[in-house]
Amino acid sequence: MTDEPGIFDVMYSTRAMRRLKPDVVPEELLLKLIDAANQAPSGSNAQTARWLVVREREQVRRIAELNRKAIEAYTASAAHAEFQETNKGSLTPGKIADLVVLGDDVFALPPERIRDVKVDVTIVGGRVVYHRGP
Repeated sequence: MTDEPGIFDVMYSTRAMRRLKPDVVPEELLLKLIDAANQAPSGSNAQTARWLVVREREQVRRIAELNRKAIEAYTASAAHAEFQETNKGSLTPGKIADLVVLGDDVFALPPERIRDVKVDVTIVGGRVVYHRGP
């Protein structure tokens, strides 16, 4: 028996993780993981998730770059458009720190899924003005 937790132990007890092994995930396990993820409750309990498996590194890089551009359009580019780039548009010391905490990593999602990401927390002027809950 190993002291290392199994994949499902980790899934059930961890909200987010950022360290990934470069190992190829076998097709059978991948399908099992997707099936398990489909069983997770959603906010409306609708289970409307769609899955896109991308194995090609270059394609993953291109999707990530599209996501970065979409986020930049709503942050730095929007601040620039209103001549406010010295005051806002990025998390930089001295700039206005209005921000949102999102329920998913928008840089890891296909572009068409970004609109479905839920806001967990909104901070305006240093005050929490919205909190979705536990």
